[in-house]
Amino acid sequence: MAKTIGKKDSRAEALREWNKILGLWRVCDKAACRKARACRGNVRACAPVNFARVPEDVQGWFGCLLLAKEDGLSFDEAMTEIEKTPAAEAFRAWHAGGSSFA
Repeated sequence: MAKTIGKKDSRAEALREWNKILGLWRVCDKAACRKARACRGNVRACAPVNFARVPEDVQGWFGCLLLAKEDGLSFDEAMTEIEKTPAAEAFRAWHAGGSSFA
């Protein structure tokens, strides 16, 4: 029998994907998450805590993306705009492992 994915499940999956994109696993207290390079715990509880731990400019990158969405920009348009901000370089550095904890 196929599992029906409800709204609650899809939100958790979306949070898990953003967890990966933002690299929140890098600042997680759980060794399993760091080892897997992905959330292996309660993503709803951990995501807000771990988001607060990433560098401010990385948080800013995500904030720019949310603002662009509110302004009706497509993802590609948003990324073009974000590239004009210091947050873009901070995000790249974070993913390259060159940025330290917030």
